[in-house]
Amino acid sequence: MPDTGIRIRAAESDDLAFLIELIWDDPLGRAREDISEASRPAYAAAFSAVLDDPNSTILVAEDRGLVVGCIQLTVKAGLSYRGAWRMVVEDLRVARNRRGDGIGTLLMRATESWAVERGCQIIELFVHSDRVDAHRFYDRLGFAGAHRGFRKTLPGRQTE
Repeated sequence: MPDTGIRIRAAESDDLAFLIELIWDDPLGRAREDISEASRPAYAAAFSAVLDDPNSTILVAEDRGLVVGCIQLTVKAGLSYRGAWRMVVEDLRVARNRRGDGIGTLLMRATESWAVERGCQIIELFVHSDRVDAHRFYDRLGFAGAHRGFRKTLPGRQTE
């Protein structure tokens, strides 16, 4: 992929408003996210918790000072696969007007580098069954849809 001028970096506190918008800006996000001012404290607390966790990070793709994509990463230990460490990927998002520009691929390449630097042997991610374009994207990057994910919403939380 040619040099696009897009820089991948760790998220900073000034990025939070853009990250909330990215997570909200698709049909599934709009159904479960809340971008009102009343929800900002909950997002801010979660953002701080991720950044304070030495096994987690949020990377952003920045183009000329604008955040155009993000991804959340967490390293965790596992007993299976002979004690293999895993990278769990969540919330890969690219700005609507930049989809198809290779930003998601750049973020996933950065994810793989981050995982290798931390000794991970496996990258795991889950994609909503309705995100058919995302399924094709991950297939192209060499990920296998080998598992079926399950989720249970607990009392007091709204998720899909």
